[in-house]
Amino acid sequence: MAMFGKVTLGMFCLVFAKFAFCAEKGLNYESNNKTFTLKEECISSLVMNNYMFDSKEYYSLSVRLKNSRNCSLALNGIIEENIGNHLRIYFNSDLLIDSYIAGKLNTENGFKMPLDSKKLGDKILSFYHKNS
Repeated sequence: MAMFGKVTLGMFCLVFAKFAFCAEKGLNYESNNKTFTLKEECISSLVMNNYMFDSKEYYSLSVRLKNSRNCSLALNGIIEENIGNHLRIYFNSDLLIDSYIAGKLNTENGFKMPLDSKKLGDKILSFYHKNS
């Protein structure tokens, strides 16, 4: 019986550890079970943009990563390895984008992400200690 308890506890810890990893705070880019978590030290530039179209205001986030092995090269590698697959972007475990990877991306040169609202952009900027 003691052995069964240890095995059950071990399995619980493994499952819990997986969920804890998935629930990492900030922006997480995931494709084909590979994840890149954007850390503040990897950000070269992070700016929210807005524009008007047909009398409606739209928002996006301009992101540029530092050109290093643990930053842009890590995310670039996940994207390149998964061309033809989905890329899911989460913020604090909430799915923001589920997109198809059509080609390579050099994140050190910058890229834009659409946002649902200014409030979401403000939350992301606040999380990374950037002014809105």
